[in-house]
Amino acid sequence: MAGKASERSFRWGKSRLWRGEFLGVTFNDAGSGPFHKGAASCLYTLELVNGAGQAQGPCIFGDHDGDKVFTSWSGKIATCGALDGVHKINGGTGKFKGIQGQGLFQCIALLRARGGQ
Repeated sequence: MAGKASERSFRWGKSRLWRGEFLGVTFNDAGSGPFHKGAASCLYTLELVNGAGQAQGPCIFGDHDGDKVFTSWSGKIATCGALDGVHKINGGTGKFKGIQGQGLFQCIALLRARGGQ
């Protein structure tokens, strides 16, 4: 997934908190099919203490036909910036109506852009 985040951060004791939204586009290895070049919108909150912590939020993923899948996600962020978590699929529209399930995901957060935290 490639895109751009808008966020706001706060200090709270030993923690650093963020809230924001990520807007982007999804890609898959096949270069075609569901969700390839589809819109993605994810809200998030995260809390880091000494550079590691928890993150969570809901997402909406669209495909080229305009059908959508609704998910919620949560995960742990390591001090190296790796985010490991689970996406739970909560439903959808069109051809994805009634879809359910879950899957693991992994990504790298660009923590240096967040003041090294």
